[in-house]
Amino acid sequence: MNGTIVNCIASMVTEKFGMSHWKSVLVKSGLEEETKFSVLDEVEDETVMSLLKNASEVLNVPIDRVFELFAEYWVNTYAQKKYYMYFKSANNAREFFKQMNGVHDAMTDYLANARPPRFEIREVSKNTITMQYKSERKLYGLFLALVVATAAYYKEEVTARWLSDDELEITFAE
Repeated sequence: MNGTIVNCIASMVTEKFGMSHWKSVLVKSGLEEETKFSVLDEVEDETVMSLLKNASEVLNVPIDRVFELFAEYWVNTYAQKKYYMYFKSANNAREFFKQMNGVHDAMTDYLANARPPRFEIREVSKNTITMQYKSERKLYGLFLALVVATAAYYKEEVTARWLSDDELEITFAE
């Protein structure tokens, strides 16, 4: 996974809970407490999963709450510093979701082994879409949290429910 994701996890934990908690997450994950990641790094999936799991334990919150905290921080803070142009190019969450494959392509084009998720979007009705999340990582909880955080960024209320293991139905409030 791209080092940007790990840097965001580190920033979120450090800013919300303190450096000592981040160091504990690193050590619990089998890393040195001074470990740093570059945005150019390709970080092993197992390392990222370990960091997320151990953040849940160190922070004493369920993993789904870690996903929510990450998603809120990613959308409202971290991505606004680095990828704001993608948020500004969409007028609403639906438009933003539709450009995600292109965003991932642009952001990972320079990474030889990048395997970003892919999304297949289907219009169901005026207020409802489905998004199929295609990724070998199967981070369904993180995907759901990012959908909800993105809608909140655009000041939209959504109801999201799983139709299958990898397909999310998103209904926008009228």
